[in-house]
Amino acid sequence: MGEGIRKILIVEKDSSLLSFLKERLTAMGYEAHCAEEIPAGILTGIVVRPDIIIYNRAVDQGGVSFREEISRVSQLSGIPLVPYDFSAEDDQDPGERIRKGLLLDSISSELRGRGGLSPATKSEHRAQE
Repeated sequence: MGEGIRKILIVEKDSSLLSFLKERLTAMGYEAHCAEEIPAGILTGIVVRPDIIIYNRAVDQGGVSFREEISRVSQLSGIPLVPYDFSAEDDQDPGERIRKGLLLDSISSELRGRGGLSPATKSEHRAQE
């Protein structure tokens, strides 16, 4: 099991997707923190000091890039930033649930590749309960 990444900050405008990612990543054993906007993401990052920041490029607004804004904050220098592109359409659509699952798989793979947690087996989940 990887020991490098434990705390994650997710910056996502869509509250439904944000809840989904937080719930799933927490269930995988990560300490997931969330923010919906650039200023909140920066403040949360300063307070939490995550091991990695995952953000939707859609949070960039009016020519303001999350990556640029975060680079100006010395307390957050050196924290890896992982952008993704995702726009939710209809939360109830089966295709949307599949797209969310694929996004989660992609994020999970990225985290493992950077020293994050390996997926827990069912017996490990039971042992933790």
